[in-house]
Amino acid sequence: LVLLTLFEFSKIKGYKFSIYAPLLFATAPVVIHETSSVYVDFQWIFYFLLSIFIITFNKKLNYSNLALAGLFLGGMVATKLWTIVFIPISVLYLIILLKNNSVNKILKSCFVYVAMALSVSLIWFLRAFLLTGNPLYPAFDNSSRISISLSSVIGFNYPLLNPISYVNVFSPLFFIGGVFLLYRLRSNIKIFWNNKLFIFFLLLLALYLSIHYPFGRYLLGLYVFFIFFASTGIYNFVENIKYSKYLLNFLLLVFFSYYFINSILVLPYSLGFTVKNRYLTRILSRDNSSYYDFNRQFNKYISKSDYVATYGIFGYYYADFRYIDFNFIFDSKNR
Repeated sequence: LVLLTLFEFSKIKGYKFSIYAPLLFATAPVVIHETSSVYVDFQWIFYFLLSIFIITFNKKLNYSNLALAGLFLGGMVATKLWTIVFIPISVLYLIILLKNNSVNKILKSCFVYVAMALSVSLIWFLRAFLLTGNPLYPAFDNSSRISISLSSVIGFNYPLLNPISYVNVFSPLFFIGGVFLLYRLRSNIKIFWNNKLFIFFLLLLALYLSIHYPFGRYLLGLYVFFIFFASTGIYNFVENIKYSKYLLNFLLLVFFSYYFINSILVLPYSLGFTVKNRYLTRILSRDNSSYYDFNRQFNKYISKSDYVATYGIFGYYYADFRYIDFNFIFDSKNR
């Protein structure tokens, strides 16, 4: 659904350059990793894209369209709580789009947009408030081991200025598009200057620079709009350089072969030709984020009826024994 939505951008007049955006998204290593996980990032990105698509390209931005866009934005927040910070940025973007309208029109439009967004996620905020007293639980909750404080979140995000630290977010084709962007750079800059979507990207970039977001999949909200730059470079290069399509097709063949070979490596387990322990022993990192009894080293110490006490661990996603989290015992309120 995300890829189809990205493809729809290329059908808009003046946005034909975004034809390669789905390819740049699908070939990103973090996206490929996400496809085999149970994370919900693709869902909220889909809602996010739809909301921005509606308010950007709808010629008649009436209250009905704004309500629909707000519903999608609310679906994003209901899917992933931390995306609530995208609401102010989206509202600011809406104000920029409506700058030629009256103040009364702008205020009503923003109210409809935000009200519909909050109406979708309000039930989850209410549920969290009734259960914990904090509508944004587990954020800003001192009793939680994954609590978040404002001081630890807000501030200039210096690591974002170093792409090497999150290079796995980028598709290899993204860097190629960045190089191609230098070709006819002046005309490419003109494209950026005349398109509303790049205004939203700048607003989103400012948000990411002012908040200490983790990297990896958390950067997909920014990356999904960043790829339009690289797509522009690839599009103009292919359209204006003879035989460049053959070069692009060759690169795609290389990348496809690489991903295909890596997919083949997991087929033995997928088809039941190998046991789970041997497979997980080969692919998992030996750390607490993916703890597993590698090669059955704990079998003689932990029986099937035993419970293992854990402390300070967010989740044993691959633990093959029963465990109890004793973290709460050492909380300050329980000492």
